Amino acid sequence: MSSELKFYREMNEKLFMKIGYEAEPVSLSHTLNGQIRKLVLEDDAQFEMGLDENTVLIEDKDAIWDVNEHDLNIHFKCYINNPQFLFGGNGVATDDAKVGFALRWHSKSSKQRGTEKVKVIDRSIEGRCVLEHTLKFSEKKLFGELTVELVLYLEEPSSVVSPSYASNSGTVLGVLDFKNFVIDGQSSAFPIVEVHAPEAPLWYVTFNYTDVMSDSFTEENIAINLNMAHKNYNIVSGKKEQMNNPVLTEIISSALHVIVEKVMKEDDSQNILNGNGFESGSIGEAIFYFITTFNWDISSPEKLAASIRNDWESRVGGEGF
Repeated sequence: MSSELKFYREMNEKLFMKIGYEAEPVSLSHTLNGQIRKLVLEDDAQFEMGLDENTVLIEDKDAIWDVNEHDLNIHFKCYINNPQFLFGGNGVATDDAKVGFALRWHSKSSKQRGTEKVKVIDRSIEGRCVLEHTLKFSEKKLFGELTVELVLYLEEPSSVVSPSYASNSGTVLGVLDFKNFVIDGQSSAFPIVEVHAPEAPLWYVTFNYTDVMSDSFTEENIAINLNMAHKNYNIVSGKKEQMNNPVLTEIISSALHVIVEKVMKEDDSQNILNGNGFESGSIGEAIFYFITTFNWDISSPEKLAASIRNDWESRVGGEGF
């Protein structure tokens, strides 16, 4: 077992309190018909999942935003009330150095990562430091989970090497804040695709996964197919923002029943039920989430079918024609 020894000053709790860090709530938006639309999140879902204050469930209250069809803008705004404490004898940088702030993000499930610079300051800054930046993601870029960290780093070191201070540009001096985003709204949770198959039924499920514990819960591995060539396709329209369509509700409920039954026959089914061994964004994680969060009853096929329908209809409406 190895440990990393660092011989330079980093952010600690005492310094964090002295600089007076404050953050406004994160705001989300996307583009719709050429206009920026603010995303209003489903607070009840966040509460039901027991998520902490650093975790945000991106589930559009109006069921319009779709990660596969719309972009996503995540806006951050925060303040360093006493930035001068970052420099000098009790700080993390010398008086003649420059420090920077950046948003560092990664999504293991999407196999994506990046860093965007926010601001650079030096000791001459007066008053509070305002940090404001928007991360912009195109459609289909993200799924599963996204972690964003606000990092403090050394932008420009002192011209004179000083003991106990970092001397390499880009050295991370601390993480000031972080947020975890769960991209798990209605549309991203269910991999629905539209196909043109004249000889096929109105809907069907396809499976192409190899390992439920690591393969992602996306349309490449599991798909609920809506057949545009079917004579009754107009009833469901295929638009995922119309989830309260009772026929589409029944299709999704039936498809989820098929998916859960299939996965529960895999060798790793007990690990899934125990919440062990699966990767973030995987099929196993999705099934564990469905069963434990929505209390689906897997004790028998008929109870599973009934519990899925009761749950799904209660959350999306299921109104009659």
